[in-house]
Amino acid sequence: MPALTSEIPITAQVEEVPQESTAEVLGEKPLAGASDGNPGKATTLKIMRRHGVVSNMFASLGMLSVTDILISFMPLVGEAAGVSPAWIGLLLAIRSAATIVSRFSLSSLSRRWNRSQLVITSLLVSAVLIALIPPTIKNVIISVIVMLIGGFFVGIAQPLTMTMIVKEVPVSWRSPALAIRLLGNRLGQVTIPLIAGAVASPLGPAGAIWFTCVLIGVSGIEKTINYARTGPTAMDR
Repeated sequence: MPALTSEIPITAQVEEVPQESTAEVLGEKPLAGASDGNPGKATTLKIMRRHGVVSNMFASLGMLSVTDILISFMPLVGEAAGVSPAWIGLLLAIRSAATIVSRFSLSSLSRRWNRSQLVITSLLVSAVLIALIPPTIKNVIISVIVMLIGGFFVGIAQPLTMTMIVKEVPVSWRSPALAIRLLGNRLGQVTIPLIAGAVASPLGPAGAIWFTCVLIGVSGIEKTINYARTGPTAMDR
C-alpha cells in the first residue's frame, strides 16, 4: 500500500538578533576601566596616568610601611620606655589579630560604605592611633585599645587599594597594573625604612613611627580632597 504521507520540507527563517553585552541586558553600566574599546598596549606611564592609580599606590605602600616600621621599631620604643619585650610582643600580636579581623569584615563593611570612604577612614584613623602608640606604651589599657582599633583600621586599606587599582584600568591592563603596584610596594619597603631611620636619628625610635603616620595621614587628606571633588567613581562600585 503506497504511503499516504509525503515528505514536506520545513524551512525556518532565523533573523539575526543584535548581540548585547551582559551588562546591557542586565541594565548595568560597564565599569570605566573595562569599557575601553581598544586601550592599546599597557605601559607603566599609561597605567600611572589613570585616575586614582598613583593615589592608591601611595596609600598601599604607606600602610605596608606602617606594619613594617611597627615590627622593626616597636622593640626600640619599648626599650627606650623601659617596657619589657614580652609586652611589646603582645601589643604586636594584638595589632596582627585586629588586622586579620578587619580583613574578614571587609565584605560587611563594603555593603555599607564604598571603597573610597573605607580607605580614607582607614588612613586617617590609623595615622592618629598609630601615632599615639609611643606616648601611651606604658599604659596597659590605653595601649591595648589603641592597638586594637589601630590594627583594625590598618588592615582595611591594603586589600581595597588593590581592588580600586584593578577597577580603574582596562581589563587587559590589570595584570601589569598589579605588577606595578607590587613594584611600588617593594620600593617603598626599601626606601621608607631608610628615610624613617634617618628621621629616628634625631627624634628617637618613635620618630620612625611618626614619620609613617605622617605619610598615611597625607595620603588620607589627599584622598579626602579628591573624593570631595569627584565623588564616587568606577573604583567604588
